[in-house]
Amino acid sequence: MLPTPCVAPYTWQQPDSSISSTDTLPVPQGDREPIPEHDTHRGGRRNLLGFGSRTSEAIPVEHGCDYETKYGPDEEYKEMGPNARIWLTYLDESRIFDTQKCEEWQDGLGVLIVFASLFTMVVSIFCSQSFKYLRPDTNLMISALITEMVQINRAIADGTPIENVPRADITTFTPMQPDVWVIGMWYTSHALSLSVAVFAMLAKQWIRHYMILPSGDARQRARTRHFRYMALQKWRVPEIIDFLPVLMHVAFTLFCVGLIVFLFTLHKGMAIVVTSVFAALFVVCSVMVLLPVFKPACPYKTPLAFHAFDALHFWRGKSSPKTNDPSIRTFSASTSTDVVQDKLDA
Repeated sequence: MLPTPCVAPYTWQQPDSSISSTDTLPVPQGDREPIPEHDTHRGGRRNLLGFGSRTSEAIPVEHGCDYETKYGPDEEYKEMGPNARIWLTYLDESRIFDTQKCEEWQDGLGVLIVFASLFTMVVSIFCSQSFKYLRPDTNLMISALITEMVQINRAIADGTPIENVPRADITTFTPMQPDVWVIGMWYTSHALSLSVAVFAMLAKQWIRHYMILPSGDARQRARTRHFRYMALQKWRVPEIIDFLPVLMHVAFTLFCVGLIVFLFTLHKGMAIVVTSVFAALFVVCSVMVLLPVFKPACPYKTPLAFHAFDALHFWRGKSSPKTNDPSIRTFSASTSTDVVQDKLDA
């Protein structure tokens, strides 16, 4: 059973007539630690640009939720007991974090499974109609044999030797190279889309197991949750979930390229039109992926944008001059962060 929401107690007091409406009342700050102005590490840059941290280990406590009032003080020398306040607080905070993150994963995986299933059905139609280009055509073989029989009958009627009639070539078959490339890309796209659907289904089961905690006291449940969370990070489950849309994009690209090559073997004009449509789609998608990297206010943030952001900063780190002075590196990072912050404030 989930704990009831924490509501801060409120007691009505008679307003002091000595305080005018223009006076400024002090705002209690409590024991909160000061928030750093700029975070120069990798996670700080991601949060500053609006990407967020996909591997953060905690979230802030909800404003107005006083756990000291909610659960009351622990008995003396039992501050780390089975049902101590620290474990109950940890379970509440982890429940908020896990619910938000896992709902985001579940929604994304659900959409991915539906799209991968529909895309696999479409590619299956093309694969089922294209495999015949990799094996001999029986209609062509029958036509060649009939042509040979007609030539033999004509040779008999003319009195020419039958040995002079050329034999039908039905023993050797070599598929055309464009057909091999097209069918190879389509079958690879089909395999990738099926793999995405399977791994998305497995990931949903992983998340479901992660969210269900066993029964027991608060300390045991908190330790179990932390053990599962550390295993989730160690075995790269968030990275696997984020990589599935990338595989889906690769599968879609292979299908489009194969379709363009196939159309060029049939009709050049039609192939040019379809190529123009796919090229425009590719340009628009590329711009939408890269815009959040250079424009922090852009809402077009996807897993591909995360990877593009990481790749850009990795390349900048490799291309920048190396120095052993940590103060120079800190100054450079803070300077770039200040520039982005000015853009966000503008």
